[in-house]
Amino acid sequence: MKRMAAVLALTLLTGCSYMGLSETEDQAVATTMPPGAEQVAAAEPATAEQPAGASTGAKSIKPPMPQSTLVIADAWAMVSPRGTKVSAGYFTVANGGTENDRLVSASTPRAARTELHEITQENGVAKMRPVAGVEVPTGGSASLSESGLHVMFIDVDTPFTEGETIPVQLTFEKAGTIEVTMRAKRGGKVVAQH
Repeated sequence: MKRMAAVLALTLLTGCSYMGLSETEDQAVATTMPPGAEQVAAAEPATAEQPAGASTGAKSIKPPMPQSTLVIADAWAMVSPRGTKVSAGYFTVANGGTENDRLVSASTPRAARTELHEITQENGVAKMRPVAGVEVPTGGSASLSESGLHVMFIDVDTPFTEGETIPVQLTFEKAGTIEVTMRAKRGGKVVAQH
């Protein structure tokens, strides 16, 4: 189990470095393993002749590798425009795992409703529309930014003010739910009233 933890830690550090993320950036990391992976490693105690996790039968069982490794960086939320009860959240998610993943929803206790949105240009006019999810390819990343994909917070309990932190749960198809904290700050764009 210790060996698997060491390999996982090395994989995460390599993945962060590969994805261009430094140790100083705000980031959240999530890994998921196939169901029962921990039980396989923990069920077989170590002995002098046999290391932990080794099989006692004729069949050899290798510790499973993580199915998905996601790194969330640069998470922030827009200060609510004056007189509105909306905001938007932005971040980059990098996938250092072996499978594509997909952001399917977001939530926060600070908003009655949260949706994934995209801003598109139609005849020179910016339009915002909901999207079903955001693809995060293996070995790649997805950016949620002011001019494209973003998390929309609707009917916030109190307007987001500069410097406060907003707890957000991001749910992925494979990695599950990842908790992040978004610091509210002023951005270059105005959030459209929903």
